[in-house]
Amino acid sequence: METASVDREYAASESRIRSILDNVTVFLDAAGFDVERDGDRLELTKRVAVAQFELDVELREEESAALAYEQVSGPFDAMVTRYYVDATASGSRLTIETSFDPPTSGFGSFLNSAAIRRQRRAELDAVTSLLEATDGPSNPAEDRPAVETGGK
Repeated sequence: METASVDREYAASESRIRSILDNVTVFLDAAGFDVERDGDRLELTKRVAVAQFELDVELREEESAALAYEQVSGPFDAMVTRYYVDATASGSRLTIETSFDPPTSGFGSFLNSAAIRRQRRAELDAVTSLLEATDGPSNPAEDRPAVETGGK
């Protein structure tokens, strides 16, 4: 399996980031997906280039992850995504890690580590947007932009 990982620090508490991830439908919608939820199953649809990308996932309970899901059906041979939230001195860090077996042919064969990281960065941006939308104007003394700290 290949792994793609991105992370970003936020001037927000660990519990605040977790609360955004807890509302998975709103979070993934803000990240550019059309989302339909049925219990622990999510149908995610997104237009990518000239094609429509469809992914059905099932939410998983994992002790170490704030949010985790596994592909049930979709373009990957296999795929699991985990969202980890850790406290930092200035707030918290969100790390999104996707392990996947890329499609070997047909639609989705362009889904490589770079494409996965692009989508996960959109999800980091969605967290920033949702923080701003729910917190309103920030305190100027605490006004620090989110900093992307890397990725594999």
